[in-house]
Amino acid sequence: MDTAHLADTIGAIGAIVVGFFAVRFLRKEWKLKGADIGITKVMLTLLVIGCVEALLVGLRIVGQTPLSTH
Repeated sequence: MDTAHLADTIGAIGAIVVGFFAVRFLRKEWKLKGADIGITKVMLTLLVIGCVEALLVGLRIVGQTPLSTH
């Protein structure tokens, strides 16, 4: 296993862990009201979207270009 595969694997595992906790906290915060809570919901939602994107890149489903070194 070369370093590119190792980095992709670590990134995918990290995305799963961070995404799991972000979804968990988002579900807990979802029913609360308030301006601060609204901002928190937006930030957690963007974090979950970023984790999905990082997972897809880590699994080499998206993000590969003809000039990619992997």
